[in-house]
Amino acid sequence: MTRASLVILCCLAPALAVAGAPAEVGDAAHGEALFRLHCAGCHGADGTGGGYLAPSLKSPAPGNLRDPAYAIQRTEQDLFDAIAKGGAATGHHFSMPAFGDDLGALDLWDVVAFLRRGQVQIADYFPAAARYTAKVFAIDADGKKRLEPVLGSLSDEEARVPVAIVFGGQKAGDVPLFVTQAPRQLDTLKPKEKAGYLAFVTLAWPGGKPVPATVAFDREGVISAIRLAAGALPDKELAKAQKLASGYEGQGSKKGPYKELKPPKGAGKEAAEVTKALTRAYLRVLEGAIMFDKEERERHWAD
Repeated sequence: MTRASLVILCCLAPALAVAGAPAEVGDAAHGEALFRLHCAGCHGADGTGGGYLAPSLKSPAPGNLRDPAYAIQRTEQDLFDAIAKGGAATGHHFSMPAFGDDLGALDLWDVVAFLRRGQVQIADYFPAAARYTAKVFAIDADGKKRLEPVLGSLSDEEARVPVAIVFGGQKAGDVPLFVTQAPRQLDTLKPKEKAGYLAFVTLAWPGGKPVPATVAFDREGVISAIRLAAGALPDKELAKAQKLASGYEGQGSKKGPYKELKPPKGAGKEAAEVTKALTRAYLRVLEGAIMFDKEERERHWAD
């Protein structure tokens, strides 16, 4: 198979990324060069899916390998295996080629390091995290009913929210361990050790700019951190926007009835739009967390 063919096939791969492990597993700079050679035609040079071949690929479209919502659900080993063994062997699209015959193990780890670089870390928000799991949760009818007085009806897309659930108990020097959705693995997560939740949202910021953000909240639903993505806005504008977003920390609760978040004291005119956007994003991911809580109660009903 030619290099050109490999580039085209690589771009059909689904989104994969990683989080929750050491920051670097290889040479990210070398990995970036390899990624540009083999996969940038479809995934784009930065891995977000905007390569020059992307418009012609629809089934499936090139994945955004930098999406933190996918990143939080993958380990470095997951990504390594997908690159080395290909899609058919790892449960992804069959057209994803196996690069293990063309690239050495160190090269593959370099590509993993590139895709890993700059990803959100669980420990950035939960320093004592020992384990975490993640899933795209579908908000059920009860959840939609709770949300409707504040948010109105949800589209099918809005009703599906990716949420990471974090459990404490870390020992000094430990790296948070990702727990898959396999039942036996989930049974190792103890409800009393649950520290909180982490979610990734895109906010409709004033001026029409979509701004990616990470929202962390504790086990009771109280917002502990809101961080806007670097580069989402010009530097000076981003600093101002981050200050405004941080003003919503300490708000929120799982207890109903739901209410709109309150703008920080002294906030400017744009606070009304920001409040609306953050409320919609936060309450949706809060319901995602509640979906996990429901599943958790069913798993541990006999404990």
